[in-house]
Amino acid sequence: MRKLTVSIAWDKIVDKDVKSIDEKDIGKIKHIFQDHIHIETGLVGKDHYSVPKSFVERYEDDHVFLSLAKNEVKDKFKDQSN
Repeated sequence: MRKLTVSIAWDKIVDKDVKSIDEKDIGKIKHIFQDHIHIETGLVGKDHYSVPKSFVERYEDDHVFLSLAKNEVKDKFKDQSN
């Protein structure tokens, strides 16, 4: 798990698809907060993840790529409040 510092126009990535470093689909960005992004996945019984912005690796071809594997996102950043 590596943290990065990148220059991204955060307001441009809302509703964009998110992929893990192993190029697996994670979900869509639904909200941008000061220090993290809120990702929503699934159609029914949606899961929610709150991932620090420092794990966003790049934005390319309408996809946001994280510097995390899909299992790391699921294991460490699941939002239990939803």
